[in-house]
Amino acid sequence: MKYYVPTYEQAQEMVKQNPEMCFFETKHVIDGYNISLFNYKLAWFENFAKPLIDTDMRAEEMRGIAFVFNQDGTLYKRYLMMNKFWNINQNIDTMYDVIKNWRVKEITTKEDGSLITFIKLPNGNIVAKTKGGFSNDQSIGANKLYTTDTNLQRFVRHCLDNDIVALFEYVSPLNKIVLDYLKTELILIKMRSNVTGEYIDINSTDIIFSGIKIVNSIVDKTVEELMVIAKTIEGVEGWVIQFDNNCLVKQKTEHYFMLHKLYTEELEREDGIIKLILNEQIDDVISQLSEADVVKREYVRNIEIQVSYIVDKMSTYIDSCDYTVDRKIFAAAHSKDKLFELSAQVASGRDKYEVIKKYILHHTRRLEMARDFLKEHGRR
Repeated sequence: MKYYVPTYEQAQEMVKQNPEMCFFETKHVIDGYNISLFNYKLAWFENFAKPLIDTDMRAEEMRGIAFVFNQDGTLYKRYLMMNKFWNINQNIDTMYDVIKNWRVKEITTKEDGSLITFIKLPNGNIVAKTKGGFSNDQSIGANKLYTTDTNLQRFVRHCLDNDIVALFEYVSPLNKIVLDYLKTELILIKMRSNVTGEYIDINSTDIIFSGIKIVNSIVDKTVEELMVIAKTIEGVEGWVIQFDNNCLVKQKTEHYFMLHKLYTEELEREDGIIKLILNEQIDDVISQLSEADVVKREYVRNIEIQVSYIVDKMSTYIDSCDYTVDRKIFAAAHSKDKLFELSAQVASGRDKYEVIKKYILHHTRRLEMARDFLKEHGRR
């Protein structure tokens, strides 16, 4: 597998060449150093496969990749995270017929927490981050674990000094997604070269893992066997399967889908599909369809395109408003706009995407409303 690691300029260009809220950049300052993180929200397989015109660059690394700058503005270091990968049967690259003959290299339990890694600043300080940032509860919790655990400190520093990215799952009774954990801890799930992006075999490296909890591995199971086990096993979110070609895929369990209330029946109606898209759950539901469900997959894809178009259009309108003027002047200038309530909420300090998401969900909460909304706001 080839890893397409973008430069900072290429990452910025991916943001520009794709719809609003597909890929985006957030900027942070820690210890006086500027850090840029890139992430995605409403990004589909096609966006990852072809994010830029006239180049073969792909966008799987736009999942928390971080660029740390020196105080003079030059780049100090770029840190990878875990590349974007997909569920079995989610898209053309991960259909069962495509992967069934690949040789399995490793199968690990998919932990039910938050992805964490550590980066080093130019001053030598080490800080934890999720794919989204540094100030959320998970990053703060990981930093607390780091400051009190000498084994973790030794391991993380060794990795960073050798251009290795150590990837952890932050799990905690206070960070429950679906599964229960008895204590707060970091579980090492993967290691990557921060230079090439290649994954490092935890079982064959000479790195010392003393005091580091490592994710459970499953041996002597095929993809077919996992797909069968997934139908009945409980208390497990699923598994991450790595093949000899280093491609990764996910297999979620029926129990996980049940607990999340993620059912394919939601794909029968426009209101259900829109809700799954905006709540970023559509990937898991699509993966439950059979390979023969071509018509339904295309039906969902068309609604994804429409939702992306609507979000982009609403975001463009919001960005076009002048928020520097007095509130009365602002209201007088925009009060007759159809989407005035969106810009008014953003003007009061609310997050733009959350405002758009809530607006769309409210106006598509029933089937007929969803159909009318798509006709009024969608691409004609």
